[in-house]
Amino acid sequence: MAADIITIAVIAWLGQIFLGWYQVKSFNHALVHLADSGRVGIGRSNRHFKSRVIIAIAVDEKGTIASAIIMEGITVFARPKVLPELWGKLVNDLEPDLIFPDSIACREALRMAMMSKI
Repeated sequence: MAADIITIAVIAWLGQIFLGWYQVKSFNHALVHLADSGRVGIGRSNRHFKSRVIIAIAVDEKGTIASAIIMEGITVFARPKVLPELWGKLVNDLEPDLIFPDSIACREALRMAMMSKI
């Protein structure tokens, strides 16, 4: 009985490791494509027990957002998604409160991405 529980725990742990690796790999792949569009700024929310959000924006030499991605969730199943609502907007003119009126975490992540050295 104890050996079965230990076996299940080890399998779950290895699954967690694999899925975490896959999540990081897919985010890095999305960042590589984002970097092709310009300088990249990354921001994340500071939530601990709720869904975390990571937003990455690519800004061209004119200060316009060329591309953006968002990854939100609390599990290793979260994957980066395209965020077309930001494309074509000037980074200095963005108002996170208007873009994400219902999500404090998204507003925090966007503000941090805007403040990155882009």
